[in-house]
Amino acid sequence: MCKLSHYGNCDEETAGNEYCIFHKPDKNEEEARQFYEKFLKRFKHRKEKIKDEFGREISRYVFEENVKCEGFVFPEIPKDMGFSFEYAVFKGDAYLDLVTFERYADFSNVTFEGNTQFLDTTFEEKAHFFGATFKGIANFFGKKEDAEYKFYSSLSFSNAVFERNIDINIPSEWFKLPHAEVEARRVQRLSYEKEGRRSDADS
Repeated sequence: MCKLSHYGNCDEETAGNEYCIFHKPDKNEEEARQFYEKFLKRFKHRKEKIKDEFGREISRYVFEENVKCEGFVFPEIPKDMGFSFEYAVFKGDAYLDLVTFERYADFSNVTFEGNTQFLDTTFEEKAHFFGATFKGIANFFGKKEDAEYKFYSSLSFSNAVFERNIDINIPSEWFKLPHAEVEARRVQRLSYEKEGRRSDADS
């Protein structure tokens, strides 16, 4: 049985293994392909054509319902899959608690229409939210029970839009690079200022 079966979101076909395909760490390329095929099969979605900011026609994925990925280990996306989270739209809530992104996590120009939770999430390489839009509450929260770095590389929220509040409550020791923490604190300060919480923004 999968060691993380308590999350209740295992892949049924591989749940009898030590880890199901969603929770298995260190996937090889074939397992990575299987992961994303099953991911797209599980979460209701559609593809649509849009024009990007340069007028180019691109495809994006629209996820219609809640996406519950607690404990998932996201590997690098195989290049021949033609899949990307860039420009994706999450219409429901996105639960990415205790998730690990083993490679570059690119959420550039993604729209999160519901509430978004990145609780105790580990980013082993760069995490980019360039141009992302958060329409619900965005919660980046980490507990202080261990000192393992959670942001191993750079973090970018450049041109991201937060229509409601953002809560980035992550201890300093979880940032390996000082400028990653600076970016997180900058976004939190801007959110406080937008909410009129001047005392919090100045602290």
